[in-house]
Formats: sequence, structure tokens, C-alpha cells
Amino acid sequence: PSSLGNLQLLRDLSIARNKLSSIENDCLTNLSSLVMLDLHQNCFREFSAVPRAEKLDTISLGYN
Repeated sequence: PSSLGNLQLLRDLSIARNKLSSIENDCLTNLSSLVMLDLHQNCFREFSAVPRAEKLDTISLGYN
């Protein structure tokens, strides 16, 4: 949901194994405290919704 972007203090987000094929580009934009984003085992063919988080050091997109 687009309200996910309101969670500005969120550090770790796992949305793995949900059969997602896309995420709205602005949905993750405001997650400025994010350190880890786990999106493995979904159905992404491309992913352009990278959050603008200075401390983000892990994005897992395996098995998509």
C-alpha cells in the first residue's frame, strides 16, 4: 500500500515470497531509515522503486 511510505523510521523491510510483480515507484521513496530491503522470490521482471536511504546497504532481489 502507498501508506508504507509513511514509515520513515523503518529499518528492515521484508516483502519476500508474495508473488509481487511491481511496486509503485513512490511507495518506498520516503523510507529514509531503511537499511535492508528483502524482495526475493516474487515476480519482478524489473525493479526501479529503489528507496532514497543513505544507510541502505542490502537489497535482495534473488529468484524473481
